[in-house]
Amino acid sequence: MKNKKYIIFILFCIFTFGKEILPLEKESVENLEINGKYRNYFTTKDNNLHFEVDGPKYYKLISRCAIPQDLNEIVNFRFEIKVGNEYNSTAHHSQKLYKKVKSNKHPGYGYTSSGNDIVYVPAGSHTISLQPIDEKNPIVFRLITHHKHPRNGDYEVVFGLDNQVVHHLKVGNNSLPYTLLDSETNFDIEVEGPCYLDIVSRLVFENTHSESGSYILVVQKDNRDFRTFHLQTEESENSSIIENSEIVPGKWRTNQIKVPNGKHKYSINSDNDLQSVYIRCLKH
Repeated sequence: MKNKKYIIFILFCIFTFGKEILPLEKESVENLEINGKYRNYFTTKDNNLHFEVDGPKYYKLISRCAIPQDLNEIVNFRFEIKVGNEYNSTAHHSQKLYKKVKSNKHPGYGYTSSGNDIVYVPAGSHTISLQPIDEKNPIVFRLITHHKHPRNGDYEVVFGLDNQVVHHLKVGNNSLPYTLLDSETNFDIEVEGPCYLDIVSRLVFENTHSESGSYILVVQKDNRDFRTFHLQTEESENSSIIENSEIVPGKWRTNQIKVPNGKHKYSINSDNDLQSVYIRCLKH
């Protein structure tokens, strides 16, 4: 009985907090104290970081920039995320000093609030490589598995607050409404929690010979940066757009947000200059 309770507790922790993934460069560890709890981060000051991972799976990448403790301004930091030979994308964050983060190894430094990126890894074994673009200040990283709460039973389709271009995706005998999103428009919604919000996305393919299968979705919560999703897909052979047969939708990718108690505003933006994305939000 005790063993069963222990296993349940371990599974709860893994699904709630995620399993930590260590890089090949384990010696670059930086043990940070955050709100009284210790977490292992890894720095890219002298070299890149490489994580060996398996897919298909989502991983949460947490990043912080190391800055002088007395710096009281917004810090911009960028880095490249590369997933094997499949795709690469750029993450960029703007954060201020978070005073509840400390390092015994570097007592003169503070650390910013975290940047949060969700990285999709396709099927098979891959290496996630991280490389800073601006090397003015060191960046530390923590990679954990990212699990989604299962969508069982009823759900509610959430539409945007403003007028949106809605197309219908045909899958078999079903017609599903999706909102068309490009780099110049936002998908703004208001959601009352507690609940989970699934963001189902499909990349638009119009010229299959020149377009990439990778794309980025940026989510703000209550007018603050919240999550960035780095995704990769391919053309779907079993679906089409009723309003425009020339558009080939990509295979769906589902990302999830846990909405806390109360009403919250979310804004979803497509950080892709050349390709649009279809969005469908499901509350459950």
